[in-house]
Amino acid sequence: MLKSLVILIIPAILYCSCTTDTATYNKVPGVSTSPKQTKHPEIESDLTDSAKLVKRLHNLVLPKFPFSTENPSSEPGTIDLSAFKDKKLTGLKLKLRYREIGASMIDGEDGPSTFDLTDSSFKSDWFLIAIKPRFFLVIADETLVALTYKLKVIDAMHIVANDPAGNNHFHGMLNTTISENLTLKLRYYYEVQIDEKYHYDTQIEDDIWTVDANGHFKFRKTKIVKELN
Repeated sequence: MLKSLVILIIPAILYCSCTTDTATYNKVPGVSTSPKQTKHPEIESDLTDSAKLVKRLHNLVLPKFPFSTENPSSEPGTIDLSAFKDKKLTGLKLKLRYREIGASMIDGEDGPSTFDLTDSSFKSDWFLIAIKPRFFLVIADETLVALTYKLKVIDAMHIVANDPAGNNHFHGMLNTTISENLTLKLRYYYEVQIDEKYHYDTQIEDDIWTVDANGHFKFRKTKIVKELN
């Protein structure tokens, strides 16, 4: 009888000891007794549209700042948007920001009021300016565009423009310099002929804009750089 009890008790003690050891092991931080999961290669079709877009943006290179549209510090990068054919990528509307300088009118009613993010092949050359948590900023089609990661336009403005009425006697133009902190200096330049020897007088004004945390463009002030004589 005693032998039978010993035979029954010893396995029970061994079982309890093993159970206790396993429970303690499982409590150690960073240690898991679960079977290891095999990692599979990332498949494009499994990604969300936002993840696909971010993947493509990371192939573009940020420029050296300050970035000038007149003398770009880098070349644009090509992006393929064929994975987003179902989204509206062309004929996008932007708000014209009418500006007078001298006798010239920049970004007036005669200017284009739409822009394209891509061409018919769904490829485009973009200058990537910034990647932020809520938006990213690019230059496409001479337009600065703030977009969500679902390719929705937050804000857009022309940063390169000319007075369509300009000629050899007078003309106006716009170029832009962008700082790393996303301060925008929109420089408006006006030139007018003052005599028959083709001497010109110039007027220069800078409009200062910033980009807020949500991707909206905010006008701050105008600075007179040079007035006509």
